[in-house]
Amino acid sequence: MVPGSGRRLPLLAAWGALWGLIAAKLPVTAPLGGDVTLSCLFPSQPGMNLQHLILTWQKEQVGAEALVVHSYYYGKDQLARQDEAYRNRTQLDPEGLAWGNASVLLRGVRMQDEGVYSCHVHSELGATLETRQLRVTQTDHFLAKLTRLAGNAAGLSDCWVPLLNLCLVLIVPVLR
Repeated sequence: MVPGSGRRLPLLAAWGALWGLIAAKLPVTAPLGGDVTLSCLFPSQPGMNLQHLILTWQKEQVGAEALVVHSYYYGKDQLARQDEAYRNRTQLDPEGLAWGNASVLLRGVRMQDEGVYSCHVHSELGATLETRQLRVTQTDHFLAKLTRLAGNAAGLSDCWVPLLNLCLVLIVPVLR
C-alpha cells in the first residue's frame, strides 16, 4: 500500500525502489579492461513518451565541472557534448528506457573511470537523481596476465578452475 493513498504499490515498482536503495549503498566494482553497467532506475508507465525523456550520465570531478558520460533526449542518444574519454564506450538499452531503466553500459573500463557518477532523469513523471560509485580493480587483469604467462610456460591453454576462480599451474623442471 502507498501510505495515505489507499492504493497498492505495484510489486515491480516496489522492487525497483528497493533495488535503488540497495544499489545506492554499495560501490560498483569493475575489472580493469572489462565492462560494467551502472544502474539507474526511474518511475515510468506504459506508453510513456520517450520524446519527453531527458537523461544525462555524468562523472563528478572535484573542483571542476562534471564530465558528460552519456546523454539522451529528443528520443535518441545525444553525444555531441560527450567527454572524449567516453566516446564509443557507452551504451543505453533503448528498450529498457520504456520500462524506467536508464542504466548505462561502460566498455573497456580504465583506471581513470573510477569515481562517482550521477544519473539525472527528467520525464513526464518527474525528476530522478541517482549516484553510483565505481571502483576499478586490477586483480582480474593481473590474474589473467599471470594465467596466460603460466599457461604458455606450462603448455596449457586454459587453466582456470571456474568455481574457485583459480589458476592451477604445474611447473615441471626441464632436465637437459
